[in-house]
Amino acid sequence: MENTLKNLEIAWKDVDFDFRAHADVFLIGLNEDNFNMLEENQVSVTSMFSSRYLSTFEEKVVYW
Repeated sequence: MENTLKNLEIAWKDVDFDFRAHADVFLIGLNEDNFNMLEENQVSVTSMFSSRYLSTFEEKVVYW
């Protein structure tokens, strides 16, 4: 879990988000590669919630 959390931090620190105005709100966009990374990382983070070691890393897991 510790390595996965470090890898998440490294992977997402330089990601550029695309903000587009739509009506009265802004929409956030990602390029296709970053969107695929997001989907993969969501699965990783979700699986961490079922780990017996969650309490050790709970604050960081909840952050992600």
